[in-house]
Amino acid sequence: MKVARRLTLDYVAHSVVGPRSRNEDRWLAQEIGGSDWLGVFAVADGLGGHGGGELASQLAINELEAAIGRLPGCDETQLDLLMKETFKKIGSALRARQNEGKRPDLSHMGTTLSVLTVRHDVAYIHYVGDSRVYLWRQSDLRRLTEDHTVGFRLWKEGALTRAQYLQSPMRDRLYRYLGGSEQCIGKVRFPVKPNDFLFVVSDGTQSLGWQLQLANNSKHEGLLTRTVADWFSRESCAQLEDNATMIAVHLS
Repeated sequence: MKVARRLTLDYVAHSVVGPRSRNEDRWLAQEIGGSDWLGVFAVADGLGGHGGGELASQLAINELEAAIGRLPGCDETQLDLLMKETFKKIGSALRARQNEGKRPDLSHMGTTLSVLTVRHDVAYIHYVGDSRVYLWRQSDLRRLTEDHTVGFRLWKEGALTRAQYLQSPMRDRLYRYLGGSEQCIGKVRFPVKPNDFLFVVSDGTQSLGWQLQLANNSKHEGLLTRTVADWFSRESCAQLEDNATMIAVHLS
């Protein structure tokens, strides 16, 4: 009988402030040993233009990190319940801070959160907002999440063409985020294979143009050690319009 080989993973993470005065992105990358689960990778992007964006994203990552301790021993259904509970807890904590009244600048605090959880042969995404997850397999780059923005929803419904969507001021306007009123969690489940690359990114990475560079690159060698570092070089980061964060994961 042929026994399937257990996948292993490597990852790198980069986060830069860009032209902003502070970095409101936070990220988590945690490998898990002794179980079927391989690791959890997450990006939280505090809402730009609102006070406390960095506090909101840090709160989200702190709560997620605490929840990961309960992951070993979970099956797929229990993972889903754990993530729902964690997202709900984060949203409730953010709304409580909004309503304290001690700091008016926190009255609209919120954050996106995208969590990639990798098992030995399958991966799961739970997310709210517009921090994205991509899969690069056999030189084909595929986005696995949908932006919870007004512009993306209008495009998906056919009210905007793609060209109109890309130019729309609604492209970045979130209608769903942690700390907001509408918090239905997006979920994706997909099989993973050796030599898959997964990317968890904040929306600020879009101006780096990394997707186009990757689409034109058929080589896997050195992607984590050299290529991703090049995307975050000083010259590349000069193009940024926002904070930018990326976790790149390679399965082998």
